[in-house]
Amino acid sequence: MWIERIGGLVDGCESGCSRFGGLAVRLRPKKSQICHPSAKLADWRKSIRNRPLVITHPSKMRRIGSVRSVLADRPARSTDHMNPQSPARAFIEAECQATHYPQLCIQCLSNYANNATVQSPKQLAQFTLKVSLIRALYAQAYVLKVAAQMKAAKAQEYQAVKDCLDQISDGVGQLSQSIKELQKINQEGEANFIWHMSNVQTWLSTALTDATTCIDGVSGRAIGGRVKAMIKAKVLNVAQFTSNALALFNRFAAKHRAAGATTKP
Repeated sequence: MWIERIGGLVDGCESGCSRFGGLAVRLRPKKSQICHPSAKLADWRKSIRNRPLVITHPSKMRRIGSVRSVLADRPARSTDHMNPQSPARAFIEAECQATHYPQLCIQCLSNYANNATVQSPKQLAQFTLKVSLIRALYAQAYVLKVAAQMKAAKAQEYQAVKDCLDQISDGVGQLSQSIKELQKINQEGEANFIWHMSNVQTWLSTALTDATTCIDGVSGRAIGGRVKAMIKAKVLNVAQFTSNALALFNRFAAKHRAAGATTKP
């Protein structure tokens, strides 16, 4: 399986803390740049369209599924910026206030949602989860590349990067499981809601811990300044989106339970 053409989603939700594919880190971009397409990123994405991505795992090598499949049922991207006075915009702003990074949440969700597709807290949680997984896949690919470059000549630095890679790979698995589990809610009956809810909360919390552990581990090692900054920026980006996804999921779950699980919130 392959990493294929992503479309506008990845560049549209670009955080102020990272860029992908070895491009320069922009730690403090202008506000207008945070969630808008990047021509350089699009060019890089095009260059890897048919390149296989093999991920190192602690016990085995495995291939990551197509990003296209992750985005199969994503909300349609708006061709214009969302009307700041629209009900959809107001809904997104209200939901995003429950997150630790509300501005990132609002900017990215508003850029890719429209009145016809923004309908429920569950939908926002699903969308943010998929963005988190895509970010984790790109962070994983970058760390894998760095690890391969260091393996032969820089054993001490390689081990630090390899440890981070293992954490990110685990996080990718947790995020993938969470997306599948969230899709089961309302498909298998309300009797299983608590079970599915607990699974998603556990896996997202674990993915967040994985990202934090990676950042802490890299911070304390003698790794080149630029490489260290790139890894930390990419993984921090994953952590921010995962944190927002967890908050939005918890908001959905709370509303679902408060409604007595008789209707879809």
